Amino acid sequence: MKGKTMRFYMFRDWLFKQIGVNIRLQVICMWYLISLMVITRKHSLDHASFISGKNKSQFSRLLQDHPGTAVYTLDNLSKKQARQFSKAMTTLKSLPWKVAIIIDLTDQRRSSLKSENVQKLNHGKGYFVGHQWTNIVLLMGSHIIPLPPIAFMSRKYCRKHGIEYKTEHKRVIEYLETMKLEEYVEGLKKGDVVVLADSGYDDKRIQKVIVDKGWDFVMALKKKRSVKSVAQKAKTTPSRGWSQIGAFFKAHRRLKWETARIPSGGPKEKRKDFRIRHTRGWLKGVGLVHLVCSEKSSAPRGERKYFACTNLTIKPGQILIAYRLRWSIELFHKSVKMHLGFGDVSAMTFDAVKAHVHWVYCAYILLQGGLPKMPSSVKSLPERQRYVMSILENKEKANLLQRLTQIGGVGKQKNELKRALVA
Repeated sequence: MKGKTMRFYMFRDWLFKQIGVNIRLQVICMWYLISLMVITRKHSLDHASFISGKNKSQFSRLLQDHPGTAVYTLDNLSKKQARQFSKAMTTLKSLPWKVAIIIDLTDQRRSSLKSENVQKLNHGKGYFVGHQWTNIVLLMGSHIIPLPPIAFMSRKYCRKHGIEYKTEHKRVIEYLETMKLEEYVEGLKKGDVVVLADSGYDDKRIQKVIVDKGWDFVMALKKKRSVKSVAQKAKTTPSRGWSQIGAFFKAHRRLKWETARIPSGGPKEKRKDFRIRHTRGWLKGVGLVHLVCSEKSSAPRGERKYFACTNLTIKPGQILIAYRLRWSIELFHKSVKMHLGFGDVSAMTFDAVKAHVHWVYCAYILLQGGLPKMPSSVKSLPERQRYVMSILENKEKANLLQRLTQIGGVGKQKNELKRALVA
């Protein structure tokens, strides 16, 4: 019994040390994080109030009045965990890079248009009501570390709050320009970092920022993106000779198809066959890149994807392997939505929604980083949540033991029992 009760206090002290927030907010922040770190049907404020014994309004005020605390905590936790994992950092799946920066957006669905910054969005599967977030994560080995996300703010919300409206790509550009990767991982050299993104971020301004930072990128290209062959660049003027990448590979039939077997990334490590054609070429507005045309061997002819990579020394098969690492961010999105209550928010103000999202990402980092005294057999996210729940099951016993060990604690407890019996 004593060991179980002590485990709760060890866990509490460990959380206090990890989040490092103002003493006045420590307890309420800790309980909101714990409410996200356990398994439940819905991670609501009522759930946080139930497991903590505190009033629901305290959590509501935390989200509404202290969004900056959540942002600071996530930034601090992501840097701390990145530095921890960098001590045993190796290259990514036999690729030349050590760290991957993955960019992708996700939606947060709401039931009403009445909340702040809610808008009608379409991500290819029909319209829905909600918020849009652009997530930036670091991939180090098999570890995913979420960084503070970028919130998309509508024109109406910007006008109301006196904020300059910016497109998603503009915000991504500013994020990358101000990003100091050395605060997360020390000792990185030129060529150690790659940025992975799908064709939604095929923007020469984004790609130019990445190149200027000394990073590589592997990015899917839109079919209308303009390219030139190396020979064309020498013979034509800057304004002539460009062609869309689909037409470019159609015109260069001399490039032979090759077969590449790419690991699927699943637990059974199955491999998939792809047909690829590749060459060096000039990407408009960026420079010389490695261009790849790819299609699944089992897919109908014509379902092709095009990629560009700034590293000219790697093999085309490695470019496909690198792009498949982008799927890690999709797994991250699935985890926070299914297990951590990413969409379980009913706040009217966008500041509260923003705080909730940042606390969810903090909970993900804490669960993935390794909990104190956690058995090595506990690996998956749901298993770790059940482990946290097992610690909380002894919370009441731990609180009682703490009160009894205080000065005059036995007498206070006797008086409370007498009052309860009289009532």
